Amino acid sequence: MREKKPSKYTIREKTPLEDQDARPSKKLLKKLKKERKKLKKERKKWEKVIKRIQKYNTTIEDLEDKRKSIEKDIRDLLKEKKKAKERIKEVEDDIRNQKRKIEDEKQKLKKAKDNLRRKDNQINDEIDDLKRKKKELLDIRDDIEDEKRDLEKKKRKEEENLRKLKDHISKLENKKNYLQRDVDDLENKKERLKNDVGGLERKRDKIASDIQEKRQKLSNDVDRMKSEKQRIEDEKSTIKREREKLEKDRERLNEKKEELEKKIEKFKNIPKTRIKSKRPG
Repeated sequence: MREKKPSKYTIREKTPLEDQDARPSKKLLKKLKKERKKLKKERKKWEKVIKRIQKYNTTIEDLEDKRKSIEKDIRDLLKEKKKAKERIKEVEDDIRNQKRKIEDEKQKLKKAKDNLRRKDNQINDEIDDLKRKKKELLDIRDDIEDEKRDLEKKKRKEEENLRKLKDHISKLENKKNYLQRDVDDLENKKERLKNDVGGLERKRDKIASDIQEKRQKLSNDVDRMKSEKQRIEDEKSTIKREREKLEKDRERLNEKKEELEKKIEKFKNIPKTRIKSKRPG
């Protein structure tokens, strides 16, 4: 009985590997995509930081100009304060001089009043004496009356002088009142200047404090940006190494692909032959 021959078979061509084996893994692509997003985000963040630094520079310059302007105003106010003190001193000296003049006029007036009183007493005494001697001195009555008229005229003249002195004193008193009002106005201006200077000094201190605080904040931001920059540089180096590694993997896959293609080509060149089964002896 014949044995059954084994079924014929042929060596078929192997299906070549697809190009996807040479492509990087999905995990690596995902990581690269993630790194791109991170770099894009960092770039936007740096652009915002640069804009903020430019804004800080502009704000600091404005504050510096404002500080210089305030210092100039303070210097001008101090000059005005000095001038006001000088004017006040001049007015005070003028007031003292006027007071001395008024005292002199008062002394003169007092002296004139005393003289007039003494003369009046003297005249009254003389009149009394004349009255007592009237009967005896009838012959000289006309002379006495003439002398009396002369004395009355002198008295009116002295009274007129006294009235003029009173008017002059009244004018001096009015002038004194005007000067006192000027002094009061200057004192009020001096107090307002003191208040203005105090307010400006407080504003100057606040501005200096704000500038120092913003400078410190800017310094902290710069340090933080330097740290961020170093971290980005480190991440760039890591990405570069990953890319180099990816490139090496790609080259290695290409080499394997070439070897595989050579093997496939070799198998293609093998002639197709039938394999006969051997009969048992």
